[in-house]
Amino acid sequence: MKLYNYKEYKEIKNTYKKYIAENQKKFKNNIMNMSFEELKESYYIKDLTKAQKQKSEKEVKKIIIEKEQKENNKKIEKFFKQCDEIVKAETPKNIIISVSWAKNKTWGMNPHAEVWASGFYTVGSASGCGYDKLSTAIAVAFNKNNSILKLIYTNYEKALRKNKSISIRESVGYGLGYITPSFDGGVGYSCFRNFFHNIGAKVNTWTEGKNWDSMTIEF
Repeated sequence: MKLYNYKEYKEIKNTYKKYIAENQKKFKNNIMNMSFEELKESYYIKDLTKAQKQKSEKEVKKIIIEKEQKENNKKIEKFFKQCDEIVKAETPKNIIISVSWAKNKTWGMNPHAEVWASGFYTVGSASGCGYDKLSTAIAVAFNKNNSILKLIYTNYEKALRKNKSISIRESVGYGLGYITPSFDGGVGYSCFRNFFHNIGAKVNTWTEGKNWDSMTIEF
C-alpha cells in the first residue's frame, strides 16, 4: 500500500480551524441576541467571578465571548499538536486484533479488544447493551495508536487537497469520524474492514472461537 508522505496535515488543520471559527461565530451571535435577564439565568454566567457578574450587560457579554474564544483556541492548539504527532507516526505494516469475551450478569457478553500495530499494544473494552459493543471495543484500542490513526488522517488529507469541502464520511467512509478523523464506536466492525480494504490492505478472514475472535490486517 502506498501512503502519501505529508509533512503536515495542513488541510485537516484548516478544516478544523474553520469549523471552530464557525461555532465561535454562532456562539457570539447567540450571546448578543440574549437579553440580560436571560443571560443571568443561563449557565454561561455561572463561571464568572462576582466582580465580573456585576459589570454592565455589554461588558458581561464581552467577557463570556472572549472566554469561549480562549477555550476554542486551546482546542485548536490541542488538535494541531495531535496532528503533528500522528503525521510523524510509523505507517503500520500489519494490525493484529484479538478480542476476548467475558460474561457479565447484567450486560451479557462483553468484549475486550487487544491490538498490536507498529510495536504498540493498546486495549479497549465495552459493556452495556443496545449498541454494537465489538466495534466500540476495537475503536477504543485503535484510537490509542497514532500509527493506525495515521491511515485515516493521511487519506482524508489527500481527499481534502483535491476537494476542500469534502467530509470525512465522503472521503474515507462512514464510522471514521465526523469533525476529526477517528474510529467511531457502535457502528459495526464492517465499517473499519471496508476502510482497510478500500485503501489497499489485505483484510484476512475474521476468525471466531468460543470466547474469542481474531483478525490480521496486512499492508
